[in-house]
Amino acid sequence: MTPLVTLPLESYQLAKYAEPLVCFVCRFENSFDAETCRGCGAPTALTHQATSPKRAPQMIAVIGPPGCGKTVYLGMLLDLLARRTTGVRALARGAFSVTLQQETVEALASCRFPERTENTPSRWNWVHCQVHLNRRRCPREIIVADPSGDAILGHLEGQGHHPAVSALFARAAAALVLVDVSEVEAGGSDGEYFAVKALSSLDELERKGRRAWRRRPVAVVFTKADVCETCFDDPREYAELHCSSLVQFCHQRFSKVGFFATSVARSDTGPLGSQVPLRVEPRAIVDPFEWLIARTAC
Repeated sequence: MTPLVTLPLESYQLAKYAEPLVCFVCRFENSFDAETCRGCGAPTALTHQATSPKRAPQMIAVIGPPGCGKTVYLGMLLDLLARRTTGVRALARGAFSVTLQQETVEALASCRFPERTENTPSRWNWVHCQVHLNRRRCPREIIVADPSGDAILGHLEGQGHHPAVSALFARAAAALVLVDVSEVEAGGSDGEYFAVKALSSLDELERKGRRAWRRRPVAVVFTKADVCETCFDDPREYAELHCSSLVQFCHQRFSKVGFFATSVARSDTGPLGSQVPLRVEPRAIVDPFEWLIARTAC
């Protein structure tokens, strides 16, 4: 005879699954205990944290082709903002928000650049931080993603098939568009074409009834500008001379556009053909971010 066993009824735990957890980035419905969104791959910790502040976080889209230095720029930007005591400064929210900063600093300290971001959205670096400004009493909640350049390129070439990139473009309140100066100086134009494609994709969102990108700030950032000092002297003039089609498109489609030149480290070609950082000399890293924050609506 099978003995009877009395077990406590814990059906109340099933109530947690009754209400889905809606992703802050792509609005996909996930179970409450999911670690990453099944729609876009963003950590669900972002969604949990996004519901806690009085003011909803704002997203900044960082857009750049493969190899433009996007990851090292973002990592250095976050490190500088975290170490500041005056002006615009940032405080990370959540352990996952420190990963990009940590990996970038450790890589540069080991005389190498960070590994390229993988295509899988769950492997992207996501950062949620509080941005403090001296003239504001309340900090701003900002979310920044480090999407794969290959994923962005595939999204642009495939006419919007990538759900994570599409959601990032639609939800962002501002954009940083990166252009590799070393490629421009070598006579290449792929970076300019990529930037125009990306900005055209943002502009098309407005035509599909989304929130107007025309009034959102766009910062065009020339990375690796240490190879051309004149780029630092006047980034806008440099853009007009070397990326005229990009400048014309920006002026026709967007009302808030800024041009900036940045550099993280001087580099040289290693024995295996890869780029090796020689000296870490951050220049004008925070300027584009400060410009965006000042022009992003609360």
